[in-house]
Amino acid sequence: MCYIFISNQKMEKFMTIVHHMKCACHRCLCVVSLENAIRKDGKYYCFDGCAEGHERP
Repeated sequence: MCYIFISNQKMEKFMTIVHHMKCACHRCLCVVSLENAIRKDGKYYCFDGCAEGHERP
């Protein structure tokens, strides 16, 4: 849950639902569907290579 200041002392709550996010691999620019992502250690990856940490050049 997120909070946002609306006026001086009043806060309203809102919730954001995320369906897609960037692959957790630092070498990748893919945006992956959370429904189809490979999940490892609480992070979401676009395919096994990213999840297993690609070989470094």
